[in-house]
Amino acid sequence: MSRTTARLTALALLLVGMGQAKAGLMYTVDDSSNDVHAKAEFAYTSTGFVITLTNTEVNTLDASQAISGFSFTVNTASMGVPTAFSELKGTSTDFASHPAVAVDDTTIGDTKENWQFTANSSTGKLTTINGGQPNYLIVASGSTPNSSLTGTHLPSFTGATQFFFTDADMPLTLSTANITSFTFQFGTKPEFVEGGGGGGTSMPPDVAPEPSTLAMAASGLTALTLVFLRRLRRRSGLASS
Repeated sequence: MSRTTARLTALALLLVGMGQAKAGLMYTVDDSSNDVHAKAEFAYTSTGFVITLTNTEVNTLDASQAISGFSFTVNTASMGVPTAFSELKGTSTDFASHPAVAVDDTTIGDTKENWQFTANSSTGKLTTINGGQPNYLIVASGSTPNSSLTGTHLPSFTGATQFFFTDADMPLTLSTANITSFTFQFGTKPEFVEGGGGGGTSMPPDVAPEPSTLAMAASGLTALTLVFLRRLRRRSGLASS
């Protein structure tokens, strides 16, 4: 392989690698026997991390299928336990004719929209079952639930709901080595508590290549391609003479 060809190959591989998005850390549960399905996606923020929680059931028919809490275990040898529940974002609904309402709660304290945060030496937990009638349970987008939910547990969150945490001791990457377990809670008792299966790695935002870096790599690849074609034409001319 010529030096020019080798350079072209290396640059092409670099561009391909830059363009590939790595799957972030995610925990999921899919229990068809109890009709509960959910996923929790982790991402970095400037002050810690965010968990995006989604009920992935096709249609959350009953309150027992709605997400009412979750917990996660931290490997404290590699990262810190969150020190604060800083923000809650989502879309609330009462399943009636009223429009959905965007929620962005940054109230200082451990409780936001009935979701209460507690933590110990290695575990963070959030639940909406903390006295009184639970509300703001998380249902699948477009759900048409029965009266077990619409009668006494309104409003609800619909679709992806984000929980933001403050954590000054974050690892270089976030994987199952750092968040070692995740448990989903469904229903108002709760009816089901299910451990999730995890995988993937979340990267800090500054690890992703800047657009200018991609542009420079592309320019280099273009220049090397032109040199390669020029040399190829010269060789073809010599061979034909």
